[in-house]
Order: sequence, then C-alpha cells, then structure tokens
Amino acid sequence: MSELMKITVEPSLVLQFADTLSFDLWGTCFSHPLLSTVCHAVRGKTHGAYRGCGSFEWSRGVRAMALLMVNALQLKGHTEADLVGGTGSLAASLDYALDKQPAWMSEIFGVDSSGNSLLRRIVLRSNPGRKRRGPVALSVNIGFLPLSAIRIRVGETPIDDVSTLDSICRALTMSESEDGVSAPDSKALQLFRKEVASNRKAAA
Repeated sequence: MSELMKITVEPSLVLQFADTLSFDLWGTCFSHPLLSTVCHAVRGKTHGAYRGCGSFEWSRGVRAMALLMVNALQLKGHTEADLVGGTGSLAASLDYALDKQPAWMSEIFGVDSSGNSLLRRIVLRSNPGRKRRGPVALSVNIGFLPLSAIRIRVGETPIDDVSTLDSICRALTMSESEDGVSAPDSKALQLFRKEVASNRKAAA
C-alpha cells in the first residue's frame, strides 16, 4: 500500500462573533472537500496582521450570510426557509450578492474549478432575483454543508444554546438600523441590549 494517504476534508464552517452586544462577525474558517486549502478570513479592508487570511467588511451581504447560518441552526432543517424577505431586506441583500459574487464570498468560502464561490452551492434559493412577485427565500443546502458542520463562537466560547443563538439573530436583524433599512426604533434596540446584558450576568 502506498504511504501516501488521501486526506478527506470534512465540510466545516466556523463563524466567530465579537463578544459584544452587537455580535459583529470578526472571523471565519471554512473547509470543504472541493477546496485544496482551508479558507480563513478576518474582518477588515485587508487581512492586516493575520497573514495568509482573506478579509471581509461588515456589509449587509456578510451580515445576511451570518444571519442565514444562525437561523438555520435554530430551525434545524424544518420545512420553512431559513431566511425570507422582500425589497430592502437582508434576504434580498444576500440574494443580490449571490448573483454578483462580491470579493467577500470568495475570501470566506473559496471558489470551485469554474471560479464560482462555494457559497452559491451552500445557499438554496426560491424566487431568486425576485423575478416573481413576493419575497425571496433562502435556506442552507444541508446536502452540501450539514447543519452539524456549522459552528458558532462568541469570543472564544462555542455557542449551541437556543437563547444565545436567538440573541445573535435579533442583534443581526436590529443592526439593519445602521443602514437606515427596516430599522427598529432606538428604544426597542436599547431594551434588547439591556436584556442581553442581564442574561449574561445571570449566566455568569
């Protein structure tokens, strides 16, 4: 038998959020059998001090991708779509990005032999481009990236409890206010942040 052993790379996606009330995404790690290397990416215009990493800015498309993944873990493959929305929604932003393939998609998820980001294979779409009336619906293709392969971290802490996942989803949705789209009123946002802070103190 040859001493050269073929290493099988299992699909894996790690999303690392900042340990703040806004839960900004600051780092990712993605691997898949279709890629020859593991894709590491950090938040910023460039990789900065993190040599060998890709980079991404905290855009609406990236935020929508993060929300999709966290929502998928909450829904656990139920029949409803993981992310749905109409004009101006995060779902629409991700749908648009999947068509245009901005740089962050290849930085985070790599590309296949045709030069297409693997995120295109990860996300299933209904009514892409909203060519028909109604919202666009997005879900994780669990045949390409199983839910068990998606891991969430806040700071250095692995997260799998429903309460924290829900807090991340709500924070990502509320952060739309930064773009002036679907913005919740500031009082609701303040109350939410107080709730998250109170929950953290109780869990400490």
